[in-house]
Amino acid sequence: LGPWYGYATLLAICLPFYFAHWEEYYSGSLVLGKWNGPTEAQVLSMAVYVGTGIARCYGFDFWSINLFGEISIGKALAISFYIGAVLTCATHPDRSGLSADSIGKVVGMLKHRPGAIIKALLQLTPITVVVGLGSLWIGLSWELFVAHPRTIMMSCAMAFVYLVTRLIVQRICSEPIRIFYVIEVPFFVLSFNAVWTRWFMMYVEQPLGEDEDEKMLYHGSHRR
Repeated sequence: LGPWYGYATLLAICLPFYFAHWEEYYSGSLVLGKWNGPTEAQVLSMAVYVGTGIARCYGFDFWSINLFGEISIGKALAISFYIGAVLTCATHPDRSGLSADSIGKVVGMLKHRPGAIIKALLQLTPITVVVGLGSLWIGLSWELFVAHPRTIMMSCAMAFVYLVTRLIVQRICSEPIRIFYVIEVPFFVLSFNAVWTRWFMMYVEQPLGEDEDEKMLYHGSHRR
């Protein structure tokens, strides 16, 4: 499927898990759903790996079969992960109509305390920094990501593990949720470097004119 699908699937798995624990910080109950718990997710992942391995042993590439058009089974599964993540983090239907989940549920619990809502939303700063700046870094350093997808995705996954572990400990110990951790610093540095390299340096190094004589004049003036 390519590295981009792998990174998007990583986010689709990690974000609902993080938001569920953030919700538990306020509600006191952890709601992960049928297939978003750690045990179920690990069993499902192992089943997918075992089934894929058995199929490959017999030379059968199950995930490349096209369901419709150019959408293969593998792509369809990845897209279903993305849709599920959005629905889990945003809203889901229940007996009362459309009930807010995760972000919406916390906002609903704090709706009579506007200051508390702002404080709660600010607590999502660390995961926003990791996901937002991490995606910016990857998007602007695409060649690097294609060459080393496992290393970069492992780095993002380790940052996620750190943040969610801190969130769990803060809930258990009734500690306040911080909005800044040292682990966010590399994402600021990497995204800034990606923006600088991709846009600013490209603009500075680009000749002023497209005519060959202008290019020679441009480079000659810099040599002097």
